[in-house]
Amino acid sequence: SRTVTCRADTPSTDDSSKCRYETFQRIQSERQSRMADGEEEDAEYEEYTWAGQTRVRVTTMLEGGLADEDGDLNVDEDESEMFGRPQYSEGDLIPCCSDEPAEERARKALRKAVLRNENGLTSASRESGSASVSEVPPQRESNASSTAASTTSDSCQVDPSEVIASLKARIQQDVVQLAKSNVPRCLICMEMYTRPLTSIQCWHVHCEDCWLRTLGAKKLCPQCNMITSPADLRRIYL
Repeated sequence: SRTVTCRADTPSTDDSSKCRYETFQRIQSERQSRMADGEEEDAEYEEYTWAGQTRVRVTTMLEGGLADEDGDLNVDEDESEMFGRPQYSEGDLIPCCSDEPAEERARKALRKAVLRNENGLTSASRESGSASVSEVPPQRESNASSTAASTTSDSCQVDPSEVIASLKARIQQDVVQLAKSNVPRCLICMEMYTRPLTSIQCWHVHCEDCWLRTLGAKKLCPQCNMITSPADLRRIYL
């Protein structure tokens, strides 16, 4: 009889196959235990054939990627009502001129149509306001005129030296403010804020002229390209 001896450091093919099969069984049992605990797994695992046996690729069984986050989005609520009435409209925008005559005509026509629609919506409120003003009694008007006249006479008696002193103090305050290095500046014109406005969509702050010129060319925030309309602008005080 013939005996065959194998070296201890060279495992046979059956041993390596048995080791792989045991690894597969361990991974499969862990997966089944996770599914029994209530974890849902909809992933499909990749299979391959080796030495006539169908096996699952271990790398496809590893969990990866980012988890999904669910959130509620309310599309019916008007958030603009939370921040007061609109303070700007299409009529306040500074239009941008175009080199193309056809594009310029189309832009002017669209602007006129939008302004006509806004004027029609605000005509009723203006008429009601004028009616309430016209109903003021004559006696109240006379009292108001006398009060204004007395205030004017008092203001004329102000000492000129006090006015000069107050102006000097105001200039000194402006000089000190300009000397500070941490003065906030507009990111569009790179100057100090003049009548700063913010958008209730993205809350970026820019000067009034910078906002109106940008929205006159495109209805986007100049900093983040968020869709913004003139009705979204609100005055703030820094």
